Amino acid sequence: GMFESNLYFFGIGVAVFLLMGLGLQLSADAVSPEFSPPVMRRSLAVGAVTVLAFFGIFAYREVVKSNVRYDRAAKASPDYGSLKSIADGDGEAHFLLGYDPALSNNARIAEFKEAAQLEPSVKHLRLLANAYSQTGNDGSADRAFRDALAIDPNNLETLARLMEFDRDAGHQQDAIETARRLVAVESKPYFEVRALPEIIPLQTADARVFLASQTANHREAADQLAAAANLHVQYARQTVPYLRNSWHDVQTDMMMAGETQAGVFGKLQHGVELAKSAATAYRSLGLGDKAAGATALATEIQSVLDDFTRALEASK
Repeated sequence: GMFESNLYFFGIGVAVFLLMGLGLQLSADAVSPEFSPPVMRRSLAVGAVTVLAFFGIFAYREVVKSNVRYDRAAKASPDYGSLKSIADGDGEAHFLLGYDPALSNNARIAEFKEAAQLEPSVKHLRLLANAYSQTGNDGSADRAFRDALAIDPNNLETLARLMEFDRDAGHQQDAIETARRLVAVESKPYFEVRALPEIIPLQTADARVFLASQTANHREAADQLAAAANLHVQYARQTVPYLRNSWHDVQTDMMMAGETQAGVFGKLQHGVELAKSAATAYRSLGLGDKAAGATALATEIQSVLDDFTRALEASK
């Protein structure tokens, strides 16, 4: 929120309080600096100039980082050279430097590690864990994931990435436990109360699909697939209309709320496949009513997918 942001970044709150202070000083019953001792007046003047200079330096650093973020979002070529000049002591700058394609794996790890040390956050630690896992350093990757979850135990993206990491590393039992942690988040306010309620997270759906693949109980597997398909239906009902309205049904590479049009198509197609798989599983168990319900989910998701496809085709 605004309050927390102004504790970490100098936002509009600083300007508000500066203006309030200036207004108080200009009021009829304000202080009279001309009656203050010369040493005090000079000290205050030097202090004011120092503060303004600090704000100027800080503003320049923020502009450099903002330009790099914008260039990355626009798929341009960010000026990583200018970023290096202001990176000392700035975790976010080191985090952004870690995306420089010219870096070696070890150099990228060093940048993300510096970012995590300067500004420990889930984002920085997760990226550090990813960098470690890509170089085969499983022990360090696991520690970085655990450190991230110590800050935010219910973080869906971190739990999902840890599940994938354990699965790919052959730690099946650890992956299953993490998948269960992911599914358990669905019943918590963390999952239900979101900054953008229209954006339905699907990490728990992926966890359910993984759990379905790991159980020998066919009914349990079918229920997990159906629950995953239900999450995709919610995504189709709430998230897709919101994104379509934001994109104005025009083809674009612009990311909106962490989503891309290609990603939306992939998620809808996956939802159709999940619903069909759930229907097949229920049918093999002789549960015709549940199979029909799953088939209806597949039809609904497919309808949303087809409508979105036609809208984008018409915009060409």
